Amino acid sequence: MTTQDAFERTLALLYEAALTAGKWAPAAASLDDAIRANGHSLSYVDMNSPKDPEVYLSRFFIGGERREDEEELYFRDYFWRDEAIPRLHGLGDGEVAHRSDLYTDREKKTSIVYNEFRCARGTEDGLYLGLDGRTGVRSSCPWATPPSVEAGGTIRSGRSGASRLTCVSSRASGTRWPTPAR
Repeated sequence: MTTQDAFERTLALLYEAALTAGKWAPAAASLDDAIRANGHSLSYVDMNSPKDPEVYLSRFFIGGERREDEEELYFRDYFWRDEAIPRLHGLGDGEVAHRSDLYTDREKKTSIVYNEFRCARGTEDGLYLGLDGRTGVRSSCPWATPPSVEAGGTIRSGRSGASRLTCVSSRASGTRWPTPAR
């Protein structure tokens, strides 16, 4: 399957997931394959108040499977004190930020969120992608990009996923997700 075929398949699955309840798992797996990530979460968050963001929806996927236990753990124990969340406020539509860049060097040593949640799950070097949603609402799609192994066994940083994610993001630029009627 070519890169273009993979992109078109993933985009079709994303549209189907947006319109049909319970169809996210195939889209999640296809998306992770396209950018070579081990998982992701999709969060629909009002970031107009960076100190008190309102979460409308959030789903965590690892290996294409929804992980409600991880969602509950993060929002119960970590979200409210995650230093990176207010720093997502200025992330523009289609803009990518490395998760590790959203923590200071000191926070990387002392942050409960960074050490107990991010590092323990191998998601400290993930990516955030900002997506415009309804007026005043920012949707963010974080990816956990695993380290990849090059020929000869050399481990390369997970940041290599950035070029794939940017490619997916730029191809989908201008695409707006359908908003359900109220």
